[in-house]
Amino acid sequence: MGNLNLDKIKDKKIAKRLEGIFGSSADIEGDFLSEEIPETLDYTSLYQPTTRSVEPSGLHAGMQLGDIYSKATGVIGKKISVAVLAMWNTRSYYMRDRNEQLCSSPNGSTPIHTKFATKCINCRYAKFRRGKPSECTKFINFLVMPENFDRKPFVIQFSRTGYRIGLDIAKQIKDFGGKVYSKVFVLESERAKDAAYYKYKVIGVRDSDAGVKPGFEAILDYYRPIVESSLTRHEIKEEEDDVVEEVQALENVE
Repeated sequence: MGNLNLDKIKDKKIAKRLEGIFGSSADIEGDFLSEEIPETLDYTSLYQPTTRSVEPSGLHAGMQLGDIYSKATGVIGKKISVAVLAMWNTRSYYMRDRNEQLCSSPNGSTPIHTKFATKCINCRYAKFRRGKPSECTKFINFLVMPENFDRKPFVIQFSRTGYRIGLDIAKQIKDFGGKVYSKVFVLESERAKDAAYYKYKVIGVRDSDAGVKPGFEAILDYYRPIVESSLTRHEIKEEEDDVVEEVQALENVE
């Protein structure tokens, strides 16, 4: 269980904002398994030209290309200033031409199905094959908090063509040393050159104000049980016949 401790936040304006978002006594109850992480945290996406075909129609009211949005709370904006509270890797493998997940990894290294491999690094679907990108997508996930504390934390994901951007952010955080939230990253969406899709761009990095760091620390403590469970806990699921059959069918797909 995580608890949001507002008492150690000296900035009363920030404490008041967090109380408005979370309530005066915010608790995270329950035993969080790694498979529950996506349902617990607020995951965001970039609104792409293809988004309308894969998201519920009611989600799109007022959205514009390049908007950062959440299924839970709608549009966040095209530019955000956030502190990173935590970061972790995940993987996801979907059936080609079907929106059906065949395997995933909540920590980016151990798959939930051992039919493919016992470690993601050894799985054929996690490797480049014949010059083509891997079929299993690797994500870098960042749990971030807006610098102005105007909403709950949310998760930004980087994968495929945007993976290097996420990797660069992770490297900068590691190079800084100290607390992971000691820096504020200013991100905005931009249209990729010679392409129709949108991606994130880091347009600024600065030190977090000393006065807001206790707020970041309090929120991190609140979410720590969820984030840590995604990294340290893992359940191996029993293979189901339909999954095995689909995997065998993929063996002949070039």
